[in-house]
Amino acid sequence: MIEDHKEGSNLFAYYICTGYMGQTAYLWIGESEFEAIRNAQKALFSISELEEKYNLIISAYADLEKEIHSTNIEYVLQGDALFDQNHFSARERLNLKIMSLLTSIRLFQDRAPSWLSAISDESKEAFCVKRSEIFDQNIDYQFIEKFRNYAQHYQTPIDDIRYKGEWINERETLRYTVKIQSLKEKLSRAKKIFSASFLKKIDDDIDLLKLIRSYISHLSVLIKFSRAGLSEHYLNSTQVFQSYINEYKASFGNPIGLKGCKYSVAEQINVEEINISERLLHYIETARSIRDVTPQLKRIEISI
Repeated sequence: MIEDHKEGSNLFAYYICTGYMGQTAYLWIGESEFEAIRNAQKALFSISELEEKYNLIISAYADLEKEIHSTNIEYVLQGDALFDQNHFSARERLNLKIMSLLTSIRLFQDRAPSWLSAISDESKEAFCVKRSEIFDQNIDYQFIEKFRNYAQHYQTPIDDIRYKGEWINERETLRYTVKIQSLKEKLSRAKKIFSASFLKKIDDDIDLLKLIRSYISHLSVLIKFSRAGLSEHYLNSTQVFQSYINEYKASFGNPIGLKGCKYSVAEQINVEEINISERLLHYIETARSIRDVTPQLKRIEISI
């Protein structure tokens, strides 16, 4: 009986069980163990949020690169006719990809401190300090942060697309490139975002893809720093989850729907339930394994 496992006068019992196919086998634990599960779940959820939103950025960035490559292929096949017939269609598609990327960046940057503070104040502070350091030291990073506000409050990102074909390697290779640009004159109208002093630091020929690649490179440095700082929390929380998953498997079998429960003997109900998800562990492990893209993005080139 659950009542037989109440702790002193607190009238609470703590156990682990599953909600799978009506399974009711209980693995009894103490209050301190339940607290450890609660803390582990909070840390793992916050880490998964951080990783998921970063992966949204990387996916949106990959979609932009694919669209650039697709537009490049169109130019190879159609030449100048692309500008005459499909120029505005290409601009729409590329604007859509950039807006998706900028929205993903906004979500990550706005919410990351809250997720980290749920783990520890030190984690949040370290992230914010590192982010400020990267911002202060990199003009490209500053530009995209400002450009994100500009694109969401003033107008769509791309003002012009330039197509270029040139012979290289002593005319052995014909290189085709597509450059997406924003005009400095238009940016200057958004004075609350782009001050005259800031725009003086930016090249007159604003290559958006080059700036975005640089930004993603610096963001990769930030996430790599965050992962290193969270490693101890991640490992400890993973061990807590995995130990109870393994123990339940050994005692009762299938752990699908496993949860830790705090049961009120007086009310005869669970007053708190915490999921102990093996699937969450698999997701975080996969998400954290994404490669360090920092060195590649600064000099990426797609040739046909």
